[in-house]
Amino acid sequence: VHVSEIFDTYFVYEDKEKLFKQSYSKVNDEITLVGNPIEVKKVVDFVPVTNKKEKPMDKTQLIAKIIANTGFGEEDQEYLAGLDEAALTKMLPVENETETKTEEKQETLSVDPPVVQEPVAPTENKTLTVNEYIAAAPAEMQGVLMAGLEAHNAQKAALVKTIVANERNTFKPEYLNTRPLPELQAIAKLATNKEQDSSDSNAIFLPQEEVHITKNTEAPLDLPVMNFSDK
Repeated sequence: VHVSEIFDTYFVYEDKEKLFKQSYSKVNDEITLVGNPIEVKKVVDFVPVTNKKEKPMDKTQLIAKIIANTGFGEEDQEYLAGLDEAALTKMLPVENETETKTEEKQETLSVDPPVVQEPVAPTENKTLTVNEYIAAAPAEMQGVLMAGLEAHNAQKAALVKTIVANERNTFKPEYLNTRPLPELQAIAKLATNKEQDSSDSNAIFLPQEEVHITKNTEAPLDLPVMNFSDK
């Protein structure tokens, strides 16, 4: 056993390459060991000398800062409490004054600017063409819509052809192609009815041949009399 360090309230000794701390009290030059020894590790720190005078921290603040910034934990409070303030000060992490000022400056400058929302342009109601409407429809409906459109166009073309073929028609094909299907159906039906009425009014009645009436000079036969009375 070898005593390595002696402090006001404890001493550190080495036993089998391990360090142990033993607290003690001194009354009237009589030394009394306090508690059981605990295993410790030696921490060496070098604190830079600065001209800036800081308000010294008390022992409680030193211990709290050591626990917060070093590998010591809450379970080491008893050990840290046994150290004097000079030893605790040496255990504090070294603070780089230049880095601290730089971080403070960056925090000051890194203020997010106010967010300016851009005005939202009003949405225009765009009228879709037939092909655009079909393209925007679900895939399973596109074939159905396309087939219906082709049938509609074929029926419309047939009606326009029927109307234009009528000799009494006054509509141009360009105009008829812009009209809806029900209107074309009505015009085509009206034109068909006029043709039928016209054909009925132009009917020709041919004269019939003279009918010759022959007089019959023979006397008519007497009708037989049927008697069903009993004999």
